[in-house]
Amino acid sequence: MKNILTLTLAAMAIITMGSKTYKTNTIKFSGEKYFTFIDNNRYDTLQDRFNQMCLVKQKTKVSTNKINNTWCVTVNNKVLISVTKQDATLHNSKPKALANKWANKLNKNIDSIKPLK
Repeated sequence: MKNILTLTLAAMAIITMGSKTYKTNTIKFSGEKYFTFIDNNRYDTLQDRFNQMCLVKQKTKVSTNKINNTWCVTVNNKVLISVTKQDATLHNSKPKALANKWANKLNKNIDSIKPLK
């Protein structure tokens, strides 16, 4: 019995070794979820960037770009949000595909989006 318990504990240690718990956060515009991401203190920066984007009265261009080897959603050529490897893992996606998904969703609704509170 003791050997089974030891084997079980050893197996659990191996399975959970290297796993981390991440805090996620979600940005919602007009009640709709747009980005769910690994937070790591990114929410306030994203909120500030988004609100600045909403204040621009010119035509808004949403796209994805690879900046410093990281896929990003950009608005008028300024980074709105970068897609980390952890974000992609959270969404069971690749960083480029997730950036495209986020950019497309934002682009479809850009005219109706209001600043975050």
